[in-house]
Amino acid sequence: MMSLVFINLLFAPALLNGLIDTINGKLRESITSDIILDSTSEDGYIQDADKFIGEISEIDGVDSATSRTNIGAEILYQKSKSSYGITVVSPESEKRVFDIENYLVEGEFLEEDDEGQIVLGVQIAGRGDKSLELYSSSLKDVHVGDVVTVKFSNGLEQEMKVKGIFDMDFIQIDTLSLINQKEYESINLQLKNTARQVNLKLEEGYDLDSMVVRIRNEFPDIEARSWKELAGIVESMTQSFEIIIIILRVIALLVAAITILIVTYVDLTNKRRQIGIQRAIGIIPETIILTYVLRAAFYSMVGTLVGALTFMFIIVPVEHNHPFTFPFGDVLMSIDYSQMLNFFVTLMIVSTIAALVPTINTIRIKILDAIWS
Repeated sequence: MMSLVFINLLFAPALLNGLIDTINGKLRESITSDIILDSTSEDGYIQDADKFIGEISEIDGVDSATSRTNIGAEILYQKSKSSYGITVVSPESEKRVFDIENYLVEGEFLEEDDEGQIVLGVQIAGRGDKSLELYSSSLKDVHVGDVVTVKFSNGLEQEMKVKGIFDMDFIQIDTLSLINQKEYESINLQLKNTARQVNLKLEEGYDLDSMVVRIRNEFPDIEARSWKELAGIVESMTQSFEIIIIILRVIALLVAAITILIVTYVDLTNKRRQIGIQRAIGIIPETIILTYVLRAAFYSMVGTLVGALTFMFIIVPVEHNHPFTFPFGDVLMSIDYSQMLNFFVTLMIVSTIAALVPTINTIRIKILDAIWS
């Protein structure tokens, strides 16, 4: 029972940690990167984007950088229409910073010299899959090779061929549509070599917050933000799940306490005469109490150890081979060893108190009453 209680304490937090890691990973791989840079100018554009990216890439700790511009547009196919807008990217640097190309389910990713090509998220394309969450507002049945009509916010219209379709199992990402920078500049000559934002990928080991401060100091006209500042959806989800986990944790601890209390009480009831005799021959009550408390602690320690080993070496590996599937994709459990230690200490304390209460009540019985039961 103690092993099951301990596994129950570990299960929900491990699943929540895995869910958060999955969401954070996909956000960084496809939307935010490690650091997002925006212009503070009135028009909102970073001018001479190529030069700026070259300068920012020279900073120690910056692995790679790419530019992105989100523009208003409608995509039409037959009688269907999508109004999620379009993201302008530089394909080569995009591949170094983001990971969307690895989630293609049809076709290929954009190249620098592509003309009249577009890559769609699966929630935009539809692909004839009516099980998609946003199928009703998608283009319904678009596949690679189909030609869609793009109506830009400046009034221009252009026929574009679908080069690729990606599916990251994350609605916020799968509603993106991508065209390359060259295509965008041919439509908007006045915005050549500009970008709405620049995304940075850092090298391993560099402190994120320190890098943000450094960039703000070196480029005062640029607003730098870490990916954590844009991960509000994760924080709101975490708060909701934490409430559920607290409730489950309290119930699990109550089960553990009641289990130890009942086991100790039944044992004390069966050995009441023995305890009376022990007291009659001079064994002090504190020694008897300590004996039962230590036994409860031993049960808890062995139970939690078995539960921890079962969780780490059986449950987690099995779940990694057969992961839970959420709307954000497959979620792998993440073990937090410091949290595991906290649960262990808490369970030991609860079990000790649960054994202490019935033992003290039994010791208070008069010696003769205990001997004659």
